[in-house]
Amino acid sequence: MLERVLGNFDEKSLVKKAIGGIIGAVIVCLSLGMSGNLEEPVLYFFFSFWLAVGIIYGINVIRSIMSGCYMTEDFMAKWLVLGVALIIGVIAGGILFAIDVVRWVVYLIAKKKEEK
Repeated sequence: MLERVLGNFDEKSLVKKAIGGIIGAVIVCLSLGMSGNLEEPVLYFFFSFWLAVGIIYGINVIRSIMSGCYMTEDFMAKWLVLGVALIIGVIAGGILFAIDVVRWVVYLIAKKKEEK
């Protein structure tokens, strides 16, 4: 089931997505720092990292929820669907990222045992 959702485990893909999340978190923290609203930098960095990685991993969930949005012509309904899709997609993407990190740890343990 996990291979169907996340694909086969690829260490390079995980690193690329994590670097994308770090870049997104740095951009958010720098913009908050320049505006003077950065009160808890570690908390904001963690939250913005989780948000960026959630978007990266959850983009397919967001797309699938937004696919039914073309049926309505109401402007507010489209924005409501977009908001709900972003919330669900980011939460699902964050969970998928956590699962991928656990798969990475299992991969490292299996690789270490294989070397012995």
